[in-house]
Amino acid sequence: MSEFNPTFSLLKRLEHQQKIRPELIEFGYFILGKDRNLNPNTFIACLACMSGFVDGRTAINDDYLKEFLSDLALNEFQALTIDEQLCEASIVGTSGDLNLFIYEKGLLYLHSFYEYENELADWILNKAETLHQLDEEQQEIVDQYYPKLASDEGDLQASAVKLSLIKSLMFLTGGPGTGKTYTVQKIIEIHKAIYGQDFKIELAAPTGKAAQRINDSISTLNDDSLKAQTIHRLLGARRGFQEFKYSKDNPLNVDLLIIDEASMMDLSLWIAVINAIPEHAKLIIVGDSNQLASVEAGAVLSDICKPADNSFSVEIASKIGNEATSKSTSALNDCIIRLEKSKRFGAQTGIQKLAEAIRAEDVDLAHSLLSDSSITDVTIVDNNAMSLETVKNEFAISPYFEKNAQEELTQKAILCAVKNGETGSRTLNRQIEDTLKSKLGSSRSKEWYANRKITINRNQHALDIRNGEIGFYSNENESVNFDERSVPVSRLQFYDPGYCITIHKSQGSEYKHVAIVLPSIKNRVLSKELLYTGVTRASESVLIVGDMLMIKETILSPTVRSSGLKRKLWD
Repeated sequence: MSEFNPTFSLLKRLEHQQKIRPELIEFGYFILGKDRNLNPNTFIACLACMSGFVDGRTAINDDYLKEFLSDLALNEFQALTIDEQLCEASIVGTSGDLNLFIYEKGLLYLHSFYEYENELADWILNKAETLHQLDEEQQEIVDQYYPKLASDEGDLQASAVKLSLIKSLMFLTGGPGTGKTYTVQKIIEIHKAIYGQDFKIELAAPTGKAAQRINDSISTLNDDSLKAQTIHRLLGARRGFQEFKYSKDNPLNVDLLIIDEASMMDLSLWIAVINAIPEHAKLIIVGDSNQLASVEAGAVLSDICKPADNSFSVEIASKIGNEATSKSTSALNDCIIRLEKSKRFGAQTGIQKLAEAIRAEDVDLAHSLLSDSSITDVTIVDNNAMSLETVKNEFAISPYFEKNAQEELTQKAILCAVKNGETGSRTLNRQIEDTLKSKLGSSRSKEWYANRKITINRNQHALDIRNGEIGFYSNENESVNFDERSVPVSRLQFYDPGYCITIHKSQGSEYKHVAIVLPSIKNRVLSKELLYTGVTRASESVLIVGDMLMIKETILSPTVRSSGLKRKLWD
C-alpha cells in the first residue's frame, strides 16, 4: 500500500508515535486491508470503536471519540462526529447489514456486539412479559409462607419472593447487606415447597470466589442437590471459554437458574446464558448495579436496573402485596426489585452513609463524613510514605505475627485501585513480603514461608480451587491450605501474594476492616463505582489512603460505557 495514501500515512504516524496500543495498530492494518480507499475520518472512528471495545464499551459515541482524539493529539480530527456519514465507507453499515461496523443513532458498534445487544434486549423484553399462574393448592402454600416473611423480614424481601413465583425473569438488586442472599434462600425454599424436590434449581456466579460464597450462604438449607458453580463451568465452557456445551440446540436441564454477582457479567457472557436457558425456565439475576461493571465489554446490569424505580403495575403490585404502584407500562419495570435496608452495617454508620454519598455523587457529604472525627468507622489519611507504611503494618505485617494470624489476615484487606505503580497491589505485596522475610530471617529469594498468604488468580478445576480464593502456606506438608482442602505447592499455579488485592479482585468479598489505597496521581481507572465497591467491602471500618481532592474527583467520575441497551429496553 502506498505511503501516499493519507490513511496509510496516518496509521504509520500513529505507529511511530507509540501512543496507541500495539493491538490497535494491528487492527488498523486489518481494516485497511478490508478497504484500501478508507478515508481518514472513518478510519479514525473505527479505530476509536475498537479502542472503546478494549476499554469495556459495546459501542462508542461522540464523547468517547473526543477523548480518543485528545489522547492522541489528533487536532485535525476535532470536528469528527459519530454520524451517518461514516456509513459511506464499505466497512460501516446500518441495522441488517453485514458490515464490520454498524452505525445506529449516534453509536458506532463492532458488528458482533451490535447483534449481541439486540439479541439480549429482545430476549429480556420477551421474557419479562411471561407470567406464571399458581393453582389453589400452590397459592395456599404462598399464603401460609408469605405473612411470616413479610412481618419478620420486611415488605420488599417478601415482595421479591412472591415476584419470583409469578415472573419468568426477575432482577434482585441492592447494596451490600440488604438481604439479597437471605431472599434467595427463601426463593429456593418456596419453589421447592410448591413444585417439589424434582424442581431443578441451578446456582452460578461469574467467579469461583463468588460461587463459593453462595455455597457458604445456602449451607443452612441442607440440600445436597444445590451447589453453586461458575457460569462458565455450568455452561460447559470449551476452547478458552469461547464455546459452550450448552446452547440453544442443547439447553440446560434447569427449571430455575439463579445467578449472583451479575454486575461482573459482560455482554457476551449474558448471550451465552440466555442461549442455554430452556424456554420454560425462570432466570433470577442478583447483584448490585452500583458496583463495578465487568472487566470485558458492557455494563449490562446497570443498563437494565438503573432506570427501575421499585414501583409496579397495579396488576403486579396486587399480586406481590406491594403498595408502590406505577403508571409505567413497562413489563421490565415489574421484574426489578431493589432492596434498600442494609443489615451489614446499619444506616447510621459512617460506612453506609459514605457509600450512599458516593452512589449519589454527593461530594460535600463525603467530605463531611471523612472530616468528622466523631465518625470512627470511616477515616482518611494522606497518601504518603508514612501512611503506606502504617497501612502495611496494621493490615498485614502485625496481623501476621498475631497468635490467630490466619483469622486476622482474613478479616483485614488492603484494596488497591491499581495493580502497578508505587501504590499498586504488586508493589505493596512485594514490600510486605520483603519485610516479613526480613523479620523471619528468611532469604528474599525463598518463595515460601510459614503462613504465607496467597490469592488464586485463575480457576483450577483439577485442584478444586477457584479464582479469588485465599490460602495459607503450611511448612508441615509444604502445601497451601484453603477452606477444606490442601494443595501441594508443587502442583499450584496461577497465584499472587494475597496481602493486597485490587478493588476489582475484591468484588463478592466481605472483610471486617478495609484499607483503600488510591494512586497519588489521577488515573482513568478511578471511578465512583470503584470507590463504592471498595468502601462496601467492609463491615466494621474503612480507611482511605488518598487526597481529598482526588476522592472528590473520583466520586464525580461515574463509569460511562456507551451502549444502546438501556434505550432499547426502556425507551
